[in-house]
Amino acid sequence: MTSARPIAARATLRLAALMALAVTLLSLGAMVLQYRLVNARLMEAQQSLLTADLDGFAALYDQRRIIALRQAIDYRATAATGEEMLLLLDRKGTVLAGTLPQWPKGLAPEGEGFAIDGAVEFTEGGKRWLAVARDLPGGFPLLVARSLQPVDDTLAALRRGILGLLAASLAAGALFGWLSARVVMAPSGPSITSVW
Repeated sequence: MTSARPIAARATLRLAALMALAVTLLSLGAMVLQYRLVNARLMEAQQSLLTADLDGFAALYDQRRIIALRQAIDYRATAATGEEMLLLLDRKGTVLAGTLPQWPKGLAPEGEGFAIDGAVEFTEGGKRWLAVARDLPGGFPLLVARSLQPVDDTLAALRRGILGLLAASLAAGALFGWLSARVVMAPSGPSITSVW
């Protein structure tokens, strides 16, 4: 005759595992939602910075055309932090000012003006960039881009945190199940009711 204790212990272990899995899946769903929200907010912030750059360059261009734009890009290039990419070419493709020695391969100017519409993501120097490439009146190609490295670094840290929390949750569930099964398997001693 089999004892009821091992059967109860296995049932307790299965129930604890099921509950731990359910809690883990719910937590994982919430973390994925949080990850997507953080990604969207960080991308919006980079787009806002890119829009501010473009608006500033548009105001300068309206005042003194290419001369003012070239001076502003030269000034910004001397204080470059690596978080922005600026490039202004003349009609022949010679660099007038910028943070790059040449136009990035695979990126073609699209449209005119300084609107952020049509911003594209591309990779250069091992980093992702959010860029606007335009042809200014007179045939002057302009590139204004913001690095997406801060976004990528933040999301990588968030992914590490999610995986760590997921591993801790699974370990805690396994430990709880094991302890619950051991309590059920333990030889019976005095019960709480018999003590009172």
